[in-house]
Amino acid sequence: MADKYRLILQGRDFYRETGITKATRNLAVGTDESSDVLIPEAQFSEDWRLELSFLSDEMWSIGCSDNLYLTEGDDRKWINRFLSPGDKLNLYTRKEAAYLFTVAIFPDFQNETRRLTRKIDLFGIKQLVIGNTGESQLILMSRHAVSNILVLSSEQEGWRLVWENTRYGVCRNGVPVKAGELFTDTDFLWVADYAFYFSVGVVYAEKRDDLIIRGLAFED
Repeated sequence: MADKYRLILQGRDFYRETGITKATRNLAVGTDESSDVLIPEAQFSEDWRLELSFLSDEMWSIGCSDNLYLTEGDDRKWINRFLSPGDKLNLYTRKEAAYLFTVAIFPDFQNETRRLTRKIDLFGIKQLVIGNTGESQLILMSRHAVSNILVLSSEQEGWRLVWENTRYGVCRNGVPVKAGELFTDTDFLWVADYAFYFSVGVVYAEKRDDLIIRGLAFED
């Protein structure tokens, strides 16, 4: 697994990212001045604080100030919770039950140097499926991409992400995105430890044994 990670806080109108490693034993993020990562309080209706502690292997504990709570998308509310790469927790205010943002940790695969020299022809392709299912045209065989799949649909302006089911999410130019995002020429798409670069009628990828191309013309 990666040696570096990305701690991502992402809400409806808020995005903050900071790099962490296993050597980052304790990290405080919040609106109070004692936080290691200080967030401008003007963006929120009340102060908040998160404390992240590295436990072992690939496990962190995360705790929030007592005016907040964490959820995993159900009715359970937590002050402290464990967090592993790929997990997501939602943060709410306790008083008004107002959603603030989602907290996640992802391996920082984007920190690695890439050589995207394989040119894959997309001319005439209406739908591009990336993953490791039977219908995938770009088959991802890495251990980091198990059960990943994303579907992009060709539009006049570019490629629309219409559906995805991935462990670590999908990034456009380094920023996590959801279904509905449009990838245009000169955009990078990241999924697991794979990078792709869109250009006119083609997409560029790395030349690697664990990326299998099916039904598409390509050249190295």
